[in-house]
Amino acid sequence: MNKLKRNFLKYFFEFIIVTFGVALGLILSEWRKNEETELKKQQSIHYIINEIETNKEELSKTVQYHELIKKNIDSISRNFPSEKLSMNILEKGAFHPMKIKGWKGLEIPKLSETAFNNLKLSGIIENYSFESLEEISKVYNQQKYLTELSSSLIEKTVNFNSNTKVSDMMMVLDLLTSDYLQLEKELIIDYNESIEKLKP
Repeated sequence: MNKLKRNFLKYFFEFIIVTFGVALGLILSEWRKNEETELKKQQSIHYIINEIETNKEELSKTVQYHELIKKNIDSISRNFPSEKLSMNILEKGAFHPMKIKGWKGLEIPKLSETAFNNLKLSGIIENYSFESLEEISKVYNQQKYLTELSSSLIEKTVNFNSNTKVSDMMMVLDLLTSDYLQLEKELIIDYNESIEKLKP
């Protein structure tokens, strides 16, 4: 009986030690996994913030350019003869954007969404708070809207031909220096708000 009792105690203590070891291993493994996930989350937030800051810098340059063009178009349009609006853009004497002081083309901003796309693909996004996800989605949706409008402006200008009227071109320039410019300014505000909200 004594031997049976000793064997039982021996196996019981071995069982306790093994169980404790397995439990400790599982706890440490889970802790390490949580630490790695948190590190990846912080890195991805850092990449998102850097991308937003880079996009903001790019957009700030185009806003400055578009404001200059708006100012110069306004000074031209005050004395612009209405009969020239019906002219084809290739006719001699027709208005051309090159007559706008400082004109370098549409100067559409090149905004990136690589960090955002990587975030969605990585699976880390499921570890973000609802507020952070909402903020990131809001700013990238606004950016997407501006990018779609950019594509529309480019398409309109690429499709200019010998039948295009000066009035059609002026509409594109007006869109660029009004609605488009306003969206750019609003996106810069959204960028600033997102950067502040996402910073740790």
